[in-house]
Amino acid sequence: MKKNAIQMIGRKSPLDSPFSVFESFGEWTSLKATKILPPNAYFVVVLLNKKIGADIHPNIFVQGYRPHSSGAHVSADKRRYGAFVPDGMPSKYNDDVVFITSQLYQIKGEHEVDLVLAKGECFQQEKMKNLVDRISQERQYSLLGELGLYTYHCTESFGYFLKDRTYKVWAILVGENAGFTLNKKMLIFDYSTGIPAAVPYHDKLFTKVEK
Repeated sequence: MKKNAIQMIGRKSPLDSPFSVFESFGEWTSLKATKILPPNAYFVVVLLNKKIGADIHPNIFVQGYRPHSSGAHVSADKRRYGAFVPDGMPSKYNDDVVFITSQLYQIKGEHEVDLVLAKGECFQQEKMKNLVDRISQERQYSLLGELGLYTYHCTESFGYFLKDRTYKVWAILVGENAGFTLNKKMLIFDYSTGIPAAVPYHDKLFTKVEK
């Protein structure tokens, strides 16, 4: 194994999966630094619908922690992007990244990476409930509601989620202990990728999606 290669813990993608190319990538140390991925971060890896802009040959793009907050196109900095848009869905902004499929990972060490959501699991409620439990244990959240599907209008940027954009998300109300008070937050997950974030609770920003 190369010195700077990814070391997968737990399960791996099948060898015939394009994501196995990412999981065996030999220059992870430099790519992780370029993407500014902090310890324990959750990040998505997408299979692009074209080769342009790929991080790993021929068409693998790794989420960075610098989303681009305007509609301007930034082609020189691969850390910046707008939203991840599934192939076949309309894209409103030039800096959106159109993708075919995705998987969610978590950094667990200098080289260690954990596969959290395999292809298609971000659409499965039971898998997403497991991820809610995982993050709640990590961050010591108390669950105050039930996981459901919503549209979320973002009024302030939080991680992947950009101000003035609307997203389809899995969401659940959680509480964060702050001394003698319990701060309410919405733990949300992008429906198409599973990317998580904890955002302030504002009831008017969420609209329930009926199945």
